[in-house]
Amino acid sequence: MLLSKEQKKLTAGKLNSKEAYDKIPENKEYIVVPNATHIEMYYKPEYVNQAVEKLSEFYGKNLKGNK
Repeated sequence: MLLSKEQKKLTAGKLNSKEAYDKIPENKEYIVVPNATHIEMYYKPEYVNQAVEKLSEFYGKNLKGNK
């Protein structure tokens, strides 16, 4: 089941997906990239870099030893 694993919910600042995040049972972190739209998260370096940094930190911490 997908929700039984570590989850990272990353959302653009102009989109509210908090309800979906709240349903994830554990090992989660909610991050908002301020002023970013969903599409901008794919191509604007200032938003992409923020997302990649946070995702790397989260998965580096939570997936160690989970193979």
